[in-house]
Amino acid sequence: MINLNIKRRMIFSMIVLILVMSLTFGVTYAYFEMNKEHGIIIETGEFDVEIFVYFGDLLLDSESPYYDAEKQIIIVNAFDPLAENYIEDLQIYLVINPVVASRLRLKFQDQWEMRRVYIDQPLEDPIPDIVENLYHPRKEQPYYPFSLLKMNPEFTYIYGGDKYLYFDQVIRKDASTTLHIIDGGDPYPVRINEVFNETVYVYIDLTIELVQANRYSQVWGIPLDFYTNP
Repeated sequence: MINLNIKRRMIFSMIVLILVMSLTFGVTYAYFEMNKEHGIIIETGEFDVEIFVYFGDLLLDSESPYYDAEKQIIIVNAFDPLAENYIEDLQIYLVINPVVASRLRLKFQDQWEMRRVYIDQPLEDPIPDIVENLYHPRKEQPYYPFSLLKMNPEFTYIYGGDKYLYFDQVIRKDASTTLHIIDGGDPYPVRINEVFNETVYVYIDLTIELVQANRYSQVWGIPLDFYTNP
């Protein structure tokens, strides 16, 4: 049987390992703690990050029908302006509280899905729904590249070509930094007629990485002059 002192050393070693690993990290909604008062909270040994996702005045929480708990994604309506989760109402903020000066990069993985449902079909030979993933050409600012999501113009970044957006400023230690990232998006036109109805939903997953400011080149594999000569 392992004695108590050995158990304590093992637990301490595991905690140290977790804190070291958390110095840089990528997160998706699988690791978010959702609550109504605070939004989406991430706590690590070196960084505290809070994410606020709004549709107008509606703050997302774990009970929201616009959060898929199984897939850990945000569900956005891209076709119906009367929907509570309409894309033009989407706002995403980050609040970061690091204990060391830090660099930030992030990536949106947004899947645009169009579904066509045929109506008044014969029961013996119905036409199955058609589901299609929609793709967008490269778009310039204020759009997130290859997307109809709009970046807030106050969030200044460098696009690295690896689908990451690199925030172009150092995040100060021991201070709260609020970043307004997403400021709505464009709807996608759909067709509704006597034969079929179309819908378009966007499924958003967000990856965030923070790293100690003087280690970005080593950890992310980008040049030392990346921020001065992007």
